[in-house]
Amino acid sequence: MARWVYEQERGVTANEVAKRFRLNEHTARLIIHAIMRRTDGIRCQLVGKTVATAKGRKLVKYFSVTHLPDEYQPRGKAAGK
Repeated sequence: MARWVYEQERGVTANEVAKRFRLNEHTARLIIHAIMRRTDGIRCQLVGKTVATAKGRKLVKYFSVTHLPDEYQPRGKAAGK
């Protein structure tokens, strides 16, 4: 999942992750938080932004991976991004 988020080159919501990997949103949040706790070299961030909705403003959290170690890169792909 971290590689997919890294390839998106933008922040993604837990809802987007849930749809992509056919999970419910709560499970996607748990996996995102587990990735953030790992100490294997994956650098990531979680940014909260307010978004206007029909019911008012809502806080939406965007998860992004800023660095992915070489062992998570697909074989034969250059690591420099």
